Amino acid sequence: MRIILVVDMLNDFIDKEGALSLKEVGYGIVPVIKEKLLYARDYDDRIIYLCDNHHEDDKEFERFPAHAITDTWGSEVINDLKPTEYDIVISKQRYSGFFNTCLADILEDINPDEIEVV
Repeated sequence: MRIILVVDMLNDFIDKEGALSLKEVGYGIVPVIKEKLLYARDYDDRIIYLCDNHHEDDKEFERFPAHAITDTWGSEVINDLKPTEYDIVISKQRYSGFFNTCLADILEDINPDEIEVV
């Protein structure tokens, strides 16, 4: 089994109105990721979304502008890549997808042959 790990494809990073938007560069990778997700779904591969998610008073905002605040538009996956009910969505509060998340446990349970990070 293969896993596609979709990292931080959130409105605040990708949309031109996002708090930390990558502008055109961010949207430039969306078609490639969308194609990979369609392929993965056709072959019953697992898709895991790893999403930055912060409380309003997160200490990270001492270094970066506020972004991906829990339950806001900015913390949502962009419309072009929305998860389905079969996908796994994991919130993270740091750069690492493993720090204080269940990602390692999920990977161990699935035991994939291949992981592709996008």
